[in-house]
Amino acid sequence: MKYFLPVFLLLFALSARAQITLEHTYPNSDGAEFGLVEVDSGVWKYVQNTLDTIRIYNLDHSLERIIAIPPFGRGTDFGTFIVLIAKKLFNMDGSYGYLLWSADSTGHNILRIFKEDGTVLFGCENC
Repeated sequence: MKYFLPVFLLLFALSARAQITLEHTYPNSDGAEFGLVEVDSGVWKYVQNTLDTIRIYNLDHSLERIIAIPPFGRGTDFGTFIVLIAKKLFNMDGSYGYLLWSADSTGHNILRIFKEDGTVLFGCENC
């Protein structure tokens, strides 16, 4: 009788199965990048970007906003990369701004800073 509890726990432990449930899944597409980004001083967000959109998620995995990348900010021969996305860094109105870097086949680096509404804040075609 004194071995009943240890034997019962051992048998229960052998027969128990664990299940992993995901808290949230994110839409995945070809070329999508996903990461945790500090968008303001001490404010962190999950950011997923594809060729034509930037999706910003809160830390509780709720979608905060979707930012469309304008056609003239999209890829060139070697692609376009979002270098930085931030609030209140490029503008003071509290909207998001992002820095895009791209390169073409001639070796020119192109930098552009956009507001979230698609307005170009800065552009350098041969940087």
